[in-house]
Amino acid sequence: AAHGSSREQAVWQLSQVALELAARYIGASDARPQKLKRIAEHLENSLDLLKQRHAKEVQRHDVSAIVAEAFLKAGLSHSEPSEQGSNLLGRALEAAESAVLQNPLSCKSRTVLARAHLALEHLDLAKKEWEKALVCNPDSPQINLAIGECLVRSGLRVRGGERRTELLGDARRYLEDSLELYELVEAPVQGRRESK
Repeated sequence: AAHGSSREQAVWQLSQVALELAARYIGASDARPQKLKRIAEHLENSLDLLKQRHAKEVQRHDVSAIVAEAFLKAGLSHSEPSEQGSNLLGRALEAAESAVLQNPLSCKSRTVLARAHLALEHLDLAKKEWEKALVCNPDSPQINLAIGECLVRSGLRVRGGERRTELLGDARRYLEDSLELYELVEAPVQGRRESK
């Protein structure tokens, strides 16, 4: 039994290395769409096995959110709307929904779900998910900015009237909060850079 346990531990450690490398590549600015798609598909195919053997670790490391992020970035990297891009965004949405089901308190899962909804132009659903992510991380300038942008886009879709004014007013509050939070976070970092 001890041998099986150490083997399982080694498998999980290798999986962690692969996940870390995948996450780094996904975050790279020069990531290629086809490679992102292959990474997402590989992770997606491995996910069931990892869930069976390491369910708590899969949840703790938000593996489904990493899969969703890879599909999302691959889908968004298509410069022109295409069937393949839409399919990838749909897969990103499915993986993000799964991530939230597995880990409903994860800010990362909520954020990638909000981004998937936004990419598919589901503005109301995106805003709701951003608001849930904001509960997890209320001091995030990025989340406040995302909600503000979502509200601006929603407001611009409405033809005049009170509703448009209300949406754009709400957007302004979130955008101002984002700037204020950014200054609180960035000012100390900038000060440390200047003192070096």
